[in-house]
Amino acid sequence: MGGTVARQKNSVLRHYKRDPDPDANVSLKVTHGLFLKMLTGKAGLKDTLFSDDLDIDGSRLDLVSFFRLIDKTPGTFDIITP
Repeated sequence: MGGTVARQKNSVLRHYKRDPDPDANVSLKVTHGLFLKMLTGKAGLKDTLFSDDLDIDGSRLDLVSFFRLIDKTPGTFDIITP
């Protein structure tokens, strides 16, 4: 069962292709569409947690705590500043 594993270190979220960690507090499977909505802020936390496009294995509370670590971007920002 291959997949993508996300790890947060030094305030940076990175993903790797590998099998899920058996010691993880929570694992989730998400459709591509819902993942894009989550990244763009179009899917709210409540809608995400109860969506049929999301399969959660483990602690929903830990997942909510993890999502709270992610800052919401304003949508427009400078990529390069003068």
